Amino acid sequence: MEAGNEREQVLADYGALLRAFLPQVSGFYSYSQDGSSLWSAEPNPPVPLTTDYQTALTALLTEPGAGASRVELGPTVAYLVSLLNEKRQPLGALVLLVPAGAATMTAADCAALVLPASRTLERELSLRVRLLEGYRKLSVQAAEERLLHEVEHAVQGPPDCQAMLGRILGLCRHYLQLQT
Repeated sequence: MEAGNEREQVLADYGALLRAFLPQVSGFYSYSQDGSSLWSAEPNPPVPLTTDYQTALTALLTEPGAGASRVELGPTVAYLVSLLNEKRQPLGALVLLVPAGAATMTAADCAALVLPASRTLERELSLRVRLLEGYRKLSVQAAEERLLHEVEHAVQGPPDCQAMLGRILGLCRHYLQLQT
């Protein structure tokens, strides 16, 4: 299974779990900390997202402890729930879309109701962030090791100092992706 499809399936499973908690939910959005969409299950017809919605989402993604918000979107109400990492810093947001007639809860009540699912989703996203950071560090370390091996090879060559320094400089430029 491809990584993108796997992530989609995992997040779709969370959607099914959340529908079990709130059967009246008509759609979901989930966002990463930078505001990009991770996954969505949009209602039919799609709900137009307002400036108030964007403002509430930005607050959840940038303000630690923002908690949850409730934004009316015409015939639909959006419950925005903050997702936090283990340091209680914003990790992303989960949005539940509910028809206005069925949206009788406060934002805090909705967040409390979906707390088991949101905590599990927080752990899942935190693990994914750590895995990506680990992969990035390993990639940098591998590039540094390649550079060291190439420099060692250049030093073991003929004792022409000028050529050796030129080769080492070229390897460093390549590693740092600098133009000559």
